[in-house]
Amino acid sequence: MSRKQIKNIARHNLLGHYRCAIGALILVGIASIIASYFASLMTAGRVGSLLVGIVGYILFLIVGILTQVGYEYVQLRLARGQQAIARDVFLVFRNHPGRFIGYEILVIVVCLICIAPGIIVMVLASIRPVLVGRANIPAFIGVALLIVGVIIWIVIYLSWSMAVYCLLDQENLKVMDGIRNSRVLMRGNRGRLFVLELSFIGWVLFSVLTFFIGMLWIIPYIKQSLACFYISLLPASQQTYGSAGSQGYGSAGPRQDNGQPYQTYENEGSL
Repeated sequence: MSRKQIKNIARHNLLGHYRCAIGALILVGIASIIASYFASLMTAGRVGSLLVGIVGYILFLIVGILTQVGYEYVQLRLARGQQAIARDVFLVFRNHPGRFIGYEILVIVVCLICIAPGIIVMVLASIRPVLVGRANIPAFIGVALLIVGVIIWIVIYLSWSMAVYCLLDQENLKVMDGIRNSRVLMRGNRGRLFVLELSFIGWVLFSVLTFFIGMLWIIPYIKQSLACFYISLLPASQQTYGSAGSQGYGSAGPRQDNGQPYQTYENEGSL
């Protein structure tokens, strides 16, 4: 399926559902603001404030991760023509949230590993007393290492990008299995996703003219396109039709090797 078709389906899927998509996005923002506020209170100059501040930051990070995953869950349901409401962004909190937290922590760690060599070399190069042998570390080596690290990270990010959707589609799937599934889905598709994400730059720049208010519509469009991209990677037999007419997606979801569907989340009980 082409990038144009995916974006057309995304726009069609959002027709009549922007209230849900924008409402869910606003809830994500409110939850992050509240978590940030409490985190700042926990660091307000008390004894042991460093430890309390770390706890507050972790709380803020967890809320941010889970609400973002919850928003992707809402968008995935809309992509499949299923009912969704704004407060569904919080369903992830009570349905195995540790998997998503673990995945995001792993992503952060891998990202740091990729860029750390370049940053370390650049720091050493900026400190004149620090020498390797008798020669200063050339700063351009640090820049080159950083660029290489960023490129490696982009490749890894693209390979892992469908892991959250895989975890959402199978409640008992482990983090590493979700990553492996994503890597399988993304074979030969990393370039397509990269170009798809780049295609939204114009919309993001346009939102500057609206003082970023336009992002309330642009972010749902981007997230819906990514959800549709994920479903387009599944075998044709697993793509049923949803709200986008003959080009939409249904709720079949991915299937296991034995042909049985994975457990998918519902509005009540398990996600």
